[in-house]
Amino acid sequence: MKQNFNFLILILFFAINLYSSQKMNNEEYDKFMLGRSFFTIPWVEAPSATTARDGLGPLFNANTCIGCHPNNARGTLYSKSNRASKSLIPKLSIDSNNTNLHQSILENQGLIPEPIYGEQIAISSINDVPYEAKVNIDFEKIKLYFDDEEHFIYKPKYTLTNLNYGSLHKTTNITYRLAPTLYGMGLIDEIDENSILENVDENDSNNDGISGKANFVYSKITQKKELGRYTYKASVAFLKEQVANAAFNDMGLSTSLNQGENCTEFQIECNEAPKARDEIDITD
Repeated sequence: MKQNFNFLILILFFAINLYSSQKMNNEEYDKFMLGRSFFTIPWVEAPSATTARDGLGPLFNANTCIGCHPNNARGTLYSKSNRASKSLIPKLSIDSNNTNLHQSILENQGLIPEPIYGEQIAISSINDVPYEAKVNIDFEKIKLYFDDEEHFIYKPKYTLTNLNYGSLHKTTNITYRLAPTLYGMGLIDEIDENSILENVDENDSNNDGISGKANFVYSKITQKKELGRYTYKASVAFLKEQVANAAFNDMGLSTSLNQGENCTEFQIECNEAPKARDEIDITD
């Protein structure tokens, strides 16, 4: 059964890619291949003679997109060296204090970033800039009984070590997420908004055991609330915005949507690191 399921998944991926390629004209396919090269070839720190691919960091998790999305698929928990993979991302937030400032940040970002480390931990950095922290994975052994037989499951326990910029805020919330698969993301972008909203069923009124509601989020592109489609919590509205956020948060690459360096005011070495020649690392 598992082999048949995997085979069906492969067919689905092939069909998605074939469908997408059939819709492309020559100019679009050339852009796709160029984008693919930027997805797979490593970025380097600035300043560099490789001006088309410099600007990495100063803080980052991976130097390529494919480093977190192997074969365009979901990230792995462990690296080949049996350590926490760079695909495992610690996301940070703190509790709101209900001030006008926090309410404004929540309205535009959906969370309040941790003051020192921001909204996510960077496990790597360029020379002379301390990385933020490392992730350690352990497991809790839990005993369960099924049909009066004893069984064990292992619950992952994540911790942050080597916090190089000091302690976390006392109300910090940490969630750990694996980089998601990229297959079909372009097709999700094409789904009509009304088709999504037709399936909203917050209270399971049709009694099919499935409930859910649409998430409307602020978009930097339109500068207004839009239907969320991407991330585990549907917190991003558009594919372009999702790509720009990943480039900024995971590789420290600036775009027209996320300019400057991904450093907080407390990270002096990060803010004083050498800058790329251009203000924008990845053009629109």
